[in-house]
Amino acid sequence: MALEIDPDTRQQEYAHPEHVVSASWLAAHAGMRGLVIVESDADGYQYDLGHIPTAIRIHPQAELSDPLRRDILSAEPFAQLMEDKGISPSDTVVIYGDSANAWACYTAWIMRQYGHEDVRILDGGRDAWAGEERELVFSFPIPARVSYPTPEVTSLSSRMLVGELHDRLGSLQLVDVRSPGLFDGSEASGAARDGHIPGAHNIPWKSTLQPSGRFSDAETTRQPYANLDPHAPTVVYCNGGAQASHTAFILESLLGFTDVTVYDGSWTEWGNMIGMPIDRA
Repeated sequence: MALEIDPDTRQQEYAHPEHVVSASWLAAHAGMRGLVIVESDADGYQYDLGHIPTAIRIHPQAELSDPLRRDILSAEPFAQLMEDKGISPSDTVVIYGDSANAWACYTAWIMRQYGHEDVRILDGGRDAWAGEERELVFSFPIPARVSYPTPEVTSLSSRMLVGELHDRLGSLQLVDVRSPGLFDGSEASGAARDGHIPGAHNIPWKSTLQPSGRFSDAETTRQPYANLDPHAPTVVYCNGGAQASHTAFILESLLGFTDVTVYDGSWTEWGNMIGMPIDRA
């Protein structure tokens, strides 16, 4: 059974306040039955340096991907991972991490891909928790024994594959969340070619974040996206999927965009494929 929504008045401005929690809410609920706290970091060692009490670790790059296929886990391994971590389908899962929650949002996106109903993000992640001088622990919780049935593929933030994206160019609202230098090709991305997908809007993923990494109020958050249609099919990409997942979370959960997909192959895939159209400007 899902836990109650954080009553923080600022979060009530968001389209889906049930998708965000504050550090004060999490501190009050840590250890409650039905709540699982997950840390997902870009730096896999952050967890070892201290983590929120009762939090488990999911390393997004090591545990949520299939290294041979360069793809997200398929349904059966995902269900096994959830069981190994002690997460049941009915649990409220709160995810946080470093790097302004980029990889935390990626982990949340994958969980929603597989239909986990109650997934929330800790506003501001590790930095917000530590910045309030809240407790960090070094103990490693023992996961509960649970059952997680193999899910059908459902999603809040849907996934766009490269073939469909290529075929639908010109009919989609594209958002490139990388830096302006990566967008215009003046900065090397590490791919064979640099630039951006034709027609994309460049809105860097940290455009509306506070210096602490917390989300801004709804009105401030809306400003960089004012020229976008919240009801148009919208595809978000970056270099490898994490930052795009973060922006997808903002568009859906904070601003209420109704049709958002993540192209998680992103520039790592597009910029290395033969024959893909690329713009530089």
